[in-house]
Amino acid sequence: MSQGEIYLIINQQTGHKFVGQTTRGMNKDWADHILESRKMSPLPLHKDIRKYNTHTFRIKQLEECDTKLLDERQQYWIDKYKSEYNDDTFNTDEEVEELIEVKEDKKDYGFYDINNRGKFGGTKIKGIELKTGMLYEWDNAMDAAEHICGDRNKNSFILTCARKGYHCQGYRVKIEGRGKNVPIAAINKITWQEHHFKCIQDAVKQLPGKPTTNRSGIIRCLKSGLRYTYKGYMWKYL
Repeated sequence: MSQGEIYLIINQQTGHKFVGQTTRGMNKDWADHILESRKMSPLPLHKDIRKYNTHTFRIKQLEECDTKLLDERQQYWIDKYKSEYNDDTFNTDEEVEELIEVKEDKKDYGFYDINNRGKFGGTKIKGIELKTGMLYEWDNAMDAAEHICGDRNKNSFILTCARKGYHCQGYRVKIEGRGKNVPIAAINKITWQEHHFKCIQDAVKQLPGKPTTNRSGIIRCLKSGLRYTYKGYMWKYL
């Protein structure tokens, strides 16, 4: 008996869903969805993959069944989840209700405990797709690598292309500039407690141990996307 599977793709930012069927394995289907999105497919799912990037989506298996029942079972799950992306007329450009509460920025600065692990960041990357002229912005090189190369571990390739001005698999990328007075955060590598500073120099003045004016250790960590630590802390831009 030949088997297939029904799977669910969820946009974790909007909550929109897609129910698919496959006889090859859902990961191969997911790779095809990514490829179609890069080919500028107009289907709702593919448009949102371009808009939100692949890391925003999650895929899971719903069930396995006989291949003769795939259409029937797919429709069952489409009806159950009311999956928006299965409707080719679904307009992904409609404004989505903001789910995140906007709070006034009243950060305290310095080495204090806020019991907040935060969202790890790094060097922001901007890019332009040469074929379409579409502009993109990623929070770090790993997100850019996943979008462009399909592999987050190729972040060093992205940074090299940005620094050297090389073509990057159909894209041009650049590192977003940072001013001297940009707020940063130190994250304790053991407890993950965050400490905020108004700028790099402010952090240097408050570092534990012997006083120093050397900023190179912090700057190196900021460029690494949390790969390196300095004085027992990971560092990121706010």
